[in-house]
Amino acid sequence: MFLQLLSPFKKAALSGVIVLLVLVMSFGGKFSGQASSGASEAGSFMQLESASITESNEVWEKKMSVDLSDVSVVFEQQDKAGQQEENDLLNDLKDSENTDKDNEEKAEQVPVKKTADVAAAKTESTPVKKPAEKQEVKPEPKPEPKPEPKPEVKDEEKEEEVVSEPEPTAPVTFSFGSTRTVRFRAEVEVTNNGSEAAKSVQVSVPMLENNSPYQKTSLTSTSYPVSSSSGRISTFKIGGLEPGETKTIVCDYSISIRPVSINSTNETVEKAREAYNRYAGSGNCHTLAVGFVNHCRSLGVEARVVTGFARPQRGNMTSGSLTGCRHSWAEFRVEGLGWVPVDLTFKYFGNFPHASHVVETYNDQSIRVRHAGGNLNVVWKNSIL
Repeated sequence: MFLQLLSPFKKAALSGVIVLLVLVMSFGGKFSGQASSGASEAGSFMQLESASITESNEVWEKKMSVDLSDVSVVFEQQDKAGQQEENDLLNDLKDSENTDKDNEEKAEQVPVKKTADVAAAKTESTPVKKPAEKQEVKPEPKPEPKPEPKPEVKDEEKEEEVVSEPEPTAPVTFSFGSTRTVRFRAEVEVTNNGSEAAKSVQVSVPMLENNSPYQKTSLTSTSYPVSSSSGRISTFKIGGLEPGETKTIVCDYSISIRPVSINSTNETVEKAREAYNRYAGSGNCHTLAVGFVNHCRSLGVEARVVTGFARPQRGNMTSGSLTGCRHSWAEFRVEGLGWVPVDLTFKYFGNFPHASHVVETYNDQSIRVRHAGGNLNVVWKNSIL
């Protein structure tokens, strides 16, 4: 019963140990037999003991032969049973391994029978997955930037800029008021204050000029014929003058004046406004006008000083002498429009609210007289008839 309880492997080990013991014991019996036979040759007194030993050995060998035969039969049966159990265990292990492999094959969906097929299946499956992932990642970001509405937004912004740009870039234009026409007279009196006569008297008179948009000037008559002209200078020959004698050169003009204002702005206008804000105020009208013009020119704006006449009442030009009404103001030029008026003393920028200013010149010049003998005195008078 003890042997049946042991496992096949332990049974095999135990049987080996028993066989080893039997061999040792048999070998020992032989050794003792040889020793006893050698001892008998040595002396007679040892014969009795050797005989007993041989007898005992023969008895023991018979017993061991019987016992070993029984043991060998038992071991053979046990070995067969152990081999059967070992075969059963190996079959169970193979079945379990086969089931595990079947499970792995089902999970991976790859046949397990041939390792070459498994490796081929793996190599076929992996390259299919990788390019599929690459194809999914690459094309997805590419189409996204194409339908983006960025160019549409830019176009809208450009359209908005185009809509908003016309305001500052719109052409500056004039608005005019009712026209007022006056008769302007310039008188040049030449007197000989000497004790002798003056001969061959020639008087060069600066005439009225105009190219301002708010005024039109035309010469209607002169008391002496014009002998020559150079620019705005006209020369008159009045002959000789006796002592104390006076001769007068009269030039009559027709002047149309109208109020004016600009109705929009641009970069040029704003630069001129900067100069105006700096110089507008009280002071000498000519000094203020010169300062405004110089500042405009420093900003790249074309400008000029205007000399003429204006009533101090800040109203329309009225009849009467213009003595004490000589005045200076300024104009700046706007491309595509012309000259825009600015009065630093009256604080008018881009507008004259009244038909008040009469332009005489843009380059103030003096009267010149040439003669022979005598002592001449010249007086220049201007008036509105």
